[in-house]
Amino acid sequence: PFSPSLDAKTLQQLNASIAVEGLDAKKVAADYLKQKGWTK
Repeated sequence: PFSPSLDAKTLQQLNASIAVEGLDAKKVAADYLKQKGWTK
């Protein structure tokens, strides 16, 4: 399940990658899912 790993700290880090660092939201999401082993 996704929800247990998406705690407040993780969401803040992902959002900062997008809002502050200017990274592409799709890439941030894809990288996160890949890191967790949910996608290849």
